Amino acid sequence: MKERLKSRWLYLLLLTVFWVFIVITNDPFDLKEGTNKVENVSAGDDIVAAPITQDTVIEQTLTVEHDDLQGFSVMFGTSGQTRRGHSHIQVTDETDGTVIYDQDVRNYNLIDNAYYSFRIDKQKESAGKTYRITVTGIDIPEGKEIACYAGIPYSDDMESVVVDGKRVEGRVLLCSYYHAIDSMILVKLCITILILLASYLFVLFFDGADEKSFLLFSVTIGFWAIILNPFCHVYDESTHFFRSYAISTGDFFDSSNEEGQIGAYVADNYNDFVGSRLNIKNYMLNQEHYNQSFSETNQFTENPYMSSVIPLQHMVGAIGIFVGNLFHMSAVMVILLGRLCDYVFYSVFCYLAIKNMKYYKTLFFAVATLPLGLWLAGSFSLDPILISTSLLCLSICFKYYFDRNSDVMVSKADMVLLLGCGLSIASVKYFVYAPVLLFFFLIPKKKFKKKTYVGMIIAAILIVVAMGAIQLYLLKTIPFEEDRNFDVNVVAQIKWVFTHIIDAAGVFLKYFVDTYMVYPAEFNAPYIANGISKILGVLLCFCPFMEQKRYHFPSEKEKKRFTVFTAGIFVIVSFLVLASLYAGFSSVGDKALLGVQPRYLLPIIILFMLSLSNINVENKIKNYDKKLAFVIALNTCEMLSGLMVSAFYG
Repeated sequence: MKERLKSRWLYLLLLTVFWVFIVITNDPFDLKEGTNKVENVSAGDDIVAAPITQDTVIEQTLTVEHDDLQGFSVMFGTSGQTRRGHSHIQVTDETDGTVIYDQDVRNYNLIDNAYYSFRIDKQKESAGKTYRITVTGIDIPEGKEIACYAGIPYSDDMESVVVDGKRVEGRVLLCSYYHAIDSMILVKLCITILILLASYLFVLFFDGADEKSFLLFSVTIGFWAIILNPFCHVYDESTHFFRSYAISTGDFFDSSNEEGQIGAYVADNYNDFVGSRLNIKNYMLNQEHYNQSFSETNQFTENPYMSSVIPLQHMVGAIGIFVGNLFHMSAVMVILLGRLCDYVFYSVFCYLAIKNMKYYKTLFFAVATLPLGLWLAGSFSLDPILISTSLLCLSICFKYYFDRNSDVMVSKADMVLLLGCGLSIASVKYFVYAPVLLFFFLIPKKKFKKKTYVGMIIAAILIVVAMGAIQLYLLKTIPFEEDRNFDVNVVAQIKWVFTHIIDAAGVFLKYFVDTYMVYPAEFNAPYIANGISKILGVLLCFCPFMEQKRYHFPSEKEKKRFTVFTAGIFVIVSFLVLASLYAGFSSVGDKALLGVQPRYLLPIIILFMLSLSNINVENKIKNYDKKLAFVIALNTCEMLSGLMVSAFYG
C-alpha cells in the first residue's frame, strides 16, 4: 500500500485540488448553507415581464407546503442594461399580517435573468400558511427599469400577480427555501463522504484505461448515477419506464382501449409515483408516499410514445421491476432495481468489449466511461443497452479481424454474443443502427467452420427479417403520429423530401456540419457543476491521434479500406439517425432538424475515433492511458457533483 500511495501521490493531490475547486465554486454538497435547494412554485415556458418602474408595486401570494421556511428567491430581468435605483422587498405573513422581511436591494446588484435570494427568520410552523411578497420600485429613472418575471401558472388554484392593485396574467417566478431537517443533513453528508471515498478508491487502485479499471470505475464512481439521477430524468425516462413496467406485467406491446387511446394496463397508482419528481430530498419529505408498493390491480393508462418501438431492450429494466413487484417492494425500490438491471447490463457488456480489444483499448475505455453514457446507464433509457451491445458487437468483430492470421477460431460464446448484440442493434430506432452489423463481414471466413459461417449468416438474416416484420406490424396496428411538435406527419414528410430534394439535402448537410459534428465535445450529462467537462470533449477529439497501441496493417491499401469502411458506416448511420428524426419528429418541410441529441452518436462514435486513429501521430506521453483514465474520472466526478444538487432539489 505504501508503494501504491507513493506512486499515486500526484494523482491524489490533483483529485484533492479538484474537489476543493468544485466545493468552493459550486458548493454541490451544500456544505456552507445546510439548506435544501429550492421548491419552484410558479411555472411555464411562456414568460412575460412585469416592468418595475418608479413606485410600481408588484404583489404575489404564495402558500407554502412545509414547515421551517427560511427564505425566498425572486426572478429578475435587467435586459443586460445598467440598473439604477432600488427594489424594496417585503414579505408578510397573511395569517396575522406580521411583516417578516423588509429590506431594500440595489438594482445594480441584480444579475440579469437570475434569481435573487434572501433569507428570513425561520418560520417553524409555515406549512399551509400564505405569504405575500411585495416588490416596490424606488428612485428608478425612466429607461433604467428592471422586470419581475412571471410565468403561466401550472394550475388554476394559483393566484396571478397583482401590479399596482390590478390582477394581471401570470405568476411571479418564485422559489422557497426550507431549513434542512437533521436527517437530511446527515444523508447529504454521508453521500458526500461516500462519493469522495469512491473517487479516491478509484484513483488509488486503477491501473490505466483497461477492462479492470473500467470495472473498478463502474463499481465505485459510476454506480452513483443510479442513486443521484432524478426520476424521471429529462431524456424520456418516463416513457421508457412505462414500457418496461408494462412488459413486467405481461404486456409486451402497447394496445388501444375502447376510446382509441394507446397505452397499456399498469398499476392503479402508477401515476402517483411517476407523475412526481423523485429524488433524495422529495423521498425523505414524502417517505410514506414512496414507501408504498405499486398496486396489484391494474388500469389502462395512456402513453403512446413508445407504441411503434420494438420493446426488446425494455426487457432489461422490466426484470428489476418484475422482481421488485413480486416481493411487494416499495415503489422507490422497484425503480432502483430496474435501473440497477440496466446499469449492470451496460457495465458487463462494456467490460467484455474493452477486454476483447488487444488494440485501441483506450478508445473503447473512453467511450464506455463517457459521463453522458454512464448517466444514461443509471436510468431506464434504451441508450445504455444499445451503446453497450454496439461496442461489444464491434469489439468481437475487431478481435478476430486484427488476429486473422492466427489459428484461433470464433468461440461459441462469441457467436452467441454476436447474435444477441445483432438482435439488440436491429431492434432499435427503426433499423437506423443496423449498418453496424456489416462489421461481421470483417471476420475472416476461416475463423468459422464452413457450416457454422453459413448458419451465422442465416441466423442474422432471420433476425433482421423478424425485426422488420415486428416493426411493420407495430406501425400498421398501432398507428401514432408524434404530437409533441406541430404538423408532424411521417408520410407527408417523406413525400416532401422526395419532391424537394435540394432543399432537404441543404437541411441535412447544414445540420450535419454545423451541429452534428461538434457533438463529440458535448458528451456530458445535463447535470454538471462547471465547464470542466468541456475538457473531455477536447480529449475525445484528440484521443484517436494519441492512441499508442494501434494495429499495424500489412499494407497501406488495407489500412485505407478499413478507414473508408469505418468512416462510411459512421456517416451512413448518422444520416439515418437524422432522417428518422426529420421524418418522425420535425414538422413537414421544416428548415430545422428537431429532436437530435448527442446521445444518438454514442453507439457509433467509436467508428469516428477509429477512422481518425489511422492518422499517424507519435505519442510519447508517459503513462498516457493512466492520465486519460484520470481525466475521465474527474469529469465523471463533476457530473456527480451536479447530480448531488439535483438529488436535493425541490
